[in-house]
Amino acid sequence: MRKPIVNLLTAVAAVAVAACSSGGATSTGASSSQPATSSQTGTAASSAPILSTLQGAEQTRVAGLIAEARQEGTLNWLDSVPAPTTAKQMIAAFETAYGLPSVTINYTRSSTAAIGATLQQEVQSGKITTDIFGVGNPILFVQLKQIGALANYNTPAASAYAEFQSDFPDDPGYYMTTDAYSFSPVANLNLYKTPIDSWTNLLDPALGGGKLAVPDVPSFPSEEYWYIGLQTKLPASFFDQLAATHPGTAVGNSILEAANVAQGKVAVAIMPGFRASQAVKNSGTPLRVYYPKEGSVFFPQTYAIMAKSPHLALAELFYDYILSDAGQKLYVSLEGLTPTRSGFQMPADLVQYSPPLSSIPVIGLPWTTITQAQLTAAGQSWTGIFH
Repeated sequence: MRKPIVNLLTAVAAVAVAACSSGGATSTGASSSQPATSSQTGTAASSAPILSTLQGAEQTRVAGLIAEARQEGTLNWLDSVPAPTTAKQMIAAFETAYGLPSVTINYTRSSTAAIGATLQQEVQSGKITTDIFGVGNPILFVQLKQIGALANYNTPAASAYAEFQSDFPDDPGYYMTTDAYSFSPVANLNLYKTPIDSWTNLLDPALGGGKLAVPDVPSFPSEEYWYIGLQTKLPASFFDQLAATHPGTAVGNSILEAANVAQGKVAVAIMPGFRASQAVKNSGTPLRVYYPKEGSVFFPQTYAIMAKSPHLALAELFYDYILSDAGQKLYVSLEGLTPTRSGFQMPADLVQYSPPLSSIPVIGLPWTTITQAQLTAAGQSWTGIFH
């Protein structure tokens, strides 16, 4: 049982979102040449392909940011989802579009807990090195905004996210959710072929004795949010009955969880569905993600810029790019998460794993008002039932 967390940012260090855990930090850099001189920036900015798609004041604004970005020369990007190979391709595409081949973008992928601890340390020391970050931790964004640690930047891309904005913890001007991932049943069709149309189907005796893996709710806020959401749709008796089947517990790393299903260590796991597409590519095992009729909880992957970003112009441009249609197409095609951008067309090979939000029942949550006390209580409730 965890102790309650009471300090504003103490919770940050304890957070770990299983879906986005990388099992350790990884980093990559790009374009290691030196920043351009001021005499070079005008030419570089005017030749940026992105400018040909813009007009008037917006073209002038972006051209000015490009010129400033050339002077800054470096961007530090911290994230919990994109693999280094994905980040490398996104960085290359961004640099090409914005005419910034000589800047250096340092990418670090880490667990949500480590990202929170890093930002906590930077804020407390007053030495901000992170420019832009993405992570699935709604409370973190609320807390950072409360203490003035997030930049107030109104990206023109925000309007494209209005359709699903109420479903996620967005605060336009401070932070935006670009993608989301569901906690859904993922089945190995070689081992379990019965459709899972309802969460109650998981009570099938054929899944008893550890053939089903359930989230480790007390250990991860993402799972606590999932449990809170599911409690609004299912009676308390469902969880008692589920515990009576003696399910196994997920390992806390969604990549490994997907591998366990693909390898037949469990027949079904409740886990981030987007990982199934990656596991199928790696193993060839037929996996299916189910979206029960009662609804699925989609956890947000949210982005923001630090208020004291040392490379603010580059951060604003890269934030625009991540939220852009081009940025999302690359992000989604490589990672498989469900985009929250309106009208976005999922690649055909990913739709079965991450269907459009408009096509499936989504369990909404009051993300920004759920407190740490509620999350802790959810974990304690789960422990009381399953342990």
